[in-house]
Amino acid sequence: MIKSSIFKKYDVRGKYPSEIDTHVAEKIIHAYYDVFKPDHVVVGHDPVKGSAKIYDVVYNELSKLGAKVFMAGMVSTPMLYFASSKYQISQGLMLTASHLGPQYTGIKIVVNGIPPEPKQIEAMRDKATSSVHEEVMKDLTHFKEPELLATLKTDYLAKIQQVVGEGALNKYKLAIDVSNGPNGKIIKDVVEKFGLNASVINEEVKAEELAHETNPKVAENRKQLVDCVKQNQAGLGIIWDGDGDRAYFVDQDGEIIAPEFVGAQIGSYLIKNGFGTTMTIDVRGSSAVEKELSKVDGKVKRIQAWHVPIKFEMEQDKDIVFGMETSGHYVFRDLYKADDGLLASLMFLRALQENEKSLKDLLQEFRSQYTILEEINFETQNTEAQISEELQKAYSDGQISTIDGITIDYPEWRFNIRASKTEPIIRLNISGSNSEKVMQNLEKIKSVISGKILDH
Repeated sequence: MIKSSIFKKYDVRGKYPSEIDTHVAEKIIHAYYDVFKPDHVVVGHDPVKGSAKIYDVVYNELSKLGAKVFMAGMVSTPMLYFASSKYQISQGLMLTASHLGPQYTGIKIVVNGIPPEPKQIEAMRDKATSSVHEEVMKDLTHFKEPELLATLKTDYLAKIQQVVGEGALNKYKLAIDVSNGPNGKIIKDVVEKFGLNASVINEEVKAEELAHETNPKVAENRKQLVDCVKQNQAGLGIIWDGDGDRAYFVDQDGEIIAPEFVGAQIGSYLIKNGFGTTMTIDVRGSSAVEKELSKVDGKVKRIQAWHVPIKFEMEQDKDIVFGMETSGHYVFRDLYKADDGLLASLMFLRALQENEKSLKDLLQEFRSQYTILEEINFETQNTEAQISEELQKAYSDGQISTIDGITIDYPEWRFNIRASKTEPIIRLNISGSNSEKVMQNLEKIKSVISGKILDH
């Protein structure tokens, strides 16, 4: 029996093999074929055991159903998205559970360069769990098409360099934690191509016995990076997640750098240099981004959380050159609207390279003006609706938005609470230019949520 809970809002994720095994993968692929009717599909996978196990199953089932399948092998999620757009393969499947770790697997879908609508995932769920499929299996010779992907690494890095621009990125000594992920296959090429002065750790691509869990938001998972920064006296530390689509950064002291700082630096650089006029940020982020972008006459559009809505927004508004959200996804219009941790890292370095001020001075200035707390997660018996109702009463004089959860803005501080789309938890983000008000209201909001605070 297939659990309907493995079908998330935009993708499929579950434990391997208890929730997704080869048999379940077959049914998911049949449901995918019924809903999306693909003629051509490019398929890649991350290093974890479950993804590699279902890789051949996905190829076999798609081929028998009549799709022409291009096998990308073990790649990062951004490379899979790139391959689909670059080689005009209309649909792509990335077999990954992102940062969830080696005990999980999943399937991310891309159609004509962007993720599917939630209603399409719902249709897949209904078909997979009902075991009713529209298509009759076709007795066709399987056909792999590897030759189109022979230059994938070269083409991908060339496109990255086109977006980042020429010139070495050597202003800062770096520490880079690859997290045993797919970027380990290309990190030496990246260091050489962009002239990085970098100490690299955990570059070995592994399926099991990872150096640490691959969610960079969790402080425990950044400990090795922090140690590397301090031991090598690096000016900046970079860590990628399990499938390479997210990036987090720490300063020379190992302190986390707020994603809003990173996003504001990249957005300001792109807008100042004429690549576009607008960037997006999700509802959780600090108003620091708007204030920083105003210095270069940049516009900021607030949207729902997660990287997928950024891509949908870019489809509608061609002036949006860049988008970010607070869990470390950075989306680039000029990389086929892909969210790419590697490109985010290099663009951040480019922005810093071109800035006359040092990173230390920029951070000191930013941190003196803005208090941005890391996301706080709660297990609570209260529902999002109950919490939202109580907070709207308590803060009725603020500017209230319900785009995604509830966001309440004041001139000197703001907060957002929302239920996770993937876990049974409530997430709180709070920030502002008045540290005292942020901390005072934090305690008030925590009492309303009333639950156990988690360590991630």
